[in-house]
Amino acid sequence: MSSDSYSYGHEMNSIASGVYATLWTPRTIKSGPSAATRFQRILKRATQIPNRGMLSLLRCLKGIVDFDKRFVELKIAIDTTFCGDCAGDVWAITDGCTWHGMSCDDYVTNNPAVFNDSFWAVRYIKAFNRGY
Repeated sequence: MSSDSYSYGHEMNSIASGVYATLWTPRTIKSGPSAATRFQRILKRATQIPNRGMLSLLRCLKGIVDFDKRFVELKIAIDTTFCGDCAGDVWAITDGCTWHGMSCDDYVTNNPAVFNDSFWAVRYIKAFNRGY
């Protein structure tokens, strides 16, 4: 989990923005969320994605996994699931959630009107190539 308090949840919602960046090199794949303000200048200049604060999703020693052969023709998927592994697991320990229902799935299923004004606004998706 990111240490940036504005990278998820209430804090991210309060500033109505956020960035999820992925750094993909021949030997590692890292990803991490952050407040949009941290990345605004970088994205405007279209230069580099910061490496600090990103979680290592996959790191392989040279020669063990050939990223060029194993990771090809990948597509970006945006998952807008309300519950799932992450949100569903924190339901019981998040202030105010348990009095809404037995589980995240139960609450979402039985209260569809609560989500009438819910939406995701994806301003853009930008890809950079470092030329590895």
